[in-house]
Amino acid sequence: MGLGGGGYYGLGPGMKTKDQMTPLELSLRKIPLDNSASWISTLDILEKVFKNVAQNGKEEKFRKLKLGNAKISAAITSIEGALEALLITGWVMSDETNAETGAVETVLTLPASVKFTFPDHVNKVIEARDHYKKEEERVRVERGMSRVCVGEFKSLFSDKREAAAISADATKNIAAYRGAIVN
Repeated sequence: MGLGGGGYYGLGPGMKTKDQMTPLELSLRKIPLDNSASWISTLDILEKVFKNVAQNGKEEKFRKLKLGNAKISAAITSIEGALEALLITGWVMSDETNAETGAVETVLTLPASVKFTFPDHVNKVIEARDHYKKEEERVRVERGMSRVCVGEFKSLFSDKREAAAISADATKNIAAYRGAIVN
């Protein structure tokens, strides 16, 4: 055979080139690495949302996300690639009037016809987390630091964004995707 374990064209098993990635995988790779607090919390929340929909797909509460929620705004709406990942998987952006306050809120709703699975959705988020951990390890090695952090996983980067910056990023991302069909 003569490939010597390098795989086809030197790619190891499981390694994908950019043109082999799904649109979901490509949008998850747009999440910036320079701020680990954001990519970690973003992928944690996306994984939780996708798992909840995959396991409890018929429950309405798991099929709606309020983009004005502080946690969602900081980890999803204000982070490049995260909102796109939700829209690519079938979530629909709309405005709703809050019954209690009368304020108009932007929400994402997942239509009942859209089904989530672990291999097609949840596993893609887990793979993205592994990708970012490897990228961060590569950066650590380039900087001459220890390959593995001592103790719990700690990142080189930290979230230094202020609430105003998070809000501005969220508003910009919502405006960019409002009315857009992402596929």
